[in-house]
Amino acid sequence: MADGVAGTRGGFNTSLTPGEALPSGKRLLFVGDSFTYGTYPAARVFPERVADRLTGSGVPAIALSRGLPAAGPSNYLRVAEFFTEQLDPDVVVVTVYLGNDIEQSHPRQETRLFLGAVATVNQPHRFGLNREDYYVYLAARKARAVLLYRLAEKPAPLSPLVEEQGRTSAPFSPDQLFRAYRREIRNFESPSSRFIQEALGGLVARLIGLRGIVGDRTLLIVLAPSRVQVDAQFREELMRHWNLDPHDYCVTCIGDSVREDLSASDISVLDLTPSFMQVQKEHELYNQMDTHWNLAGNELSANLITDWVRHKLEESK
Repeated sequence: MADGVAGTRGGFNTSLTPGEALPSGKRLLFVGDSFTYGTYPAARVFPERVADRLTGSGVPAIALSRGLPAAGPSNYLRVAEFFTEQLDPDVVVVTVYLGNDIEQSHPRQETRLFLGAVATVNQPHRFGLNREDYYVYLAARKARAVLLYRLAEKPAPLSPLVEEQGRTSAPFSPDQLFRAYRREIRNFESPSSRFIQEALGGLVARLIGLRGIVGDRTLLIVLAPSRVQVDAQFREELMRHWNLDPHDYCVTCIGDSVREDLSASDISVLDLTPSFMQVQKEHELYNQMDTHWNLAGNELSANLITDWVRHKLEESK
């Protein structure tokens, strides 16, 4: 979408050429938001890294990446329904970000994505919103735009996708970054607020709804952690900045809750949080001035998802 992100076809970050027949192999449909879309060219983002790993291990696979920046769980249902019917995948992987995806699941929230003209992007004040309220206001000068507004609550400032020649620029100032994470950190309050409890109920209900859409196909829900959860040093800095008490927060409880609820409905869940917490002690997994994974984060998530998909494909033989 931004000039530095190569391989954007039809609004999606993919190496595939639209209109051409799909290569042979297991079809892996990836649904999600900007984590799935990625802030790097498609070949460096986890969906295609998963397909590459499977193919290299003797299981030919193709990544059908349908991530949309700013999308939320209600959008995942519609995207999964449309592309499951259109592409007939063998495996559907839906990545849920344990940050703004929680808020976007609240019954009072509605996330609308618009694909098409971008004339209004340069003058967001016409909607009474600030530029920071758009996830991708710099995007789609050449192709389609993905715009977001929420009908109920004003969202935190979020990052445009501005990867350039393998170097991620700094879309946030330090103050903007802390304000963005300040909104996320309420997800991990213990006990959870009424708002978060209601939002989690909405999230689980939507994810359970995916089972009816996917049918007999293999379905995996991937829980993508926030940096607040896995980077202890950053979390301490954030809490000092906002004068918060660490004892009032549980960074693993939310993943545990979602996983238990979905497992009760026989839906497979891969929570990346424990592995990310362990690796983060030695290697940085997030962009410093952005809320997304860096290349190391994409590689780690690809490794974990590949192992799960390979196991499930072997089971189905």
